[in-house]
Amino acid sequence: MDFEARNRFRLNELGFRLHEPVRVIQKAMFGGCVVAHGGERIAIDGSTARHIFVTPR
Repeated sequence: MDFEARNRFRLNELGFRLHEPVRVIQKAMFGGCVVAHGGERIAIDGSTARHIFVTPR
């Protein structure tokens, strides 16, 4: 499984879907972040976060 497919699979396991709204709650050093997704708060490491593309609203 290539790197992109692993990240897509992991984000899918966490409940992320394409075109769903998420909100960045906190940015961490070294590229990680905490996002609000529905009623949950999820910490994402920097290497995974670099593969998430967002459109600000």
